Amino acid sequence: MPPEPHGSQPAPEGVAPGRQRRLSEDEGMLLAIRDTLYEGSWEDFLLDLRERLSDRPYVFDVHPASPRLKDTMRRHLEIIEQLSRWERDHGVTLHSEPESLGKTEE
Repeated sequence: MPPEPHGSQPAPEGVAPGRQRRLSEDEGMLLAIRDTLYEGSWEDFLLDLRERLSDRPYVFDVHPASPRLKDTMRRHLEIIEQLSRWERDHGVTLHSEPESLGKTEE
């Protein structure tokens, strides 16, 4: 479901402008990873995941990904591409919520 159009105001942390809901848990997690590990760059994040899926060298060296992890990475690639496209289309940059990192739902 695409977000609704909005004005030119910046997005509050963790909320996409024009949306009636907060970002999903996966969206928020991926934003936090992008902001923390990739210094705000979707391009670097996408490149790293694509390289991991191809079992080529990438930013963080770990053992080859299992089929289950590769499925998760493919799903995350789709979410990242949607978030990146949405930011470009709306001229805003979404940000993670640092105060919520590490918290669990009760």
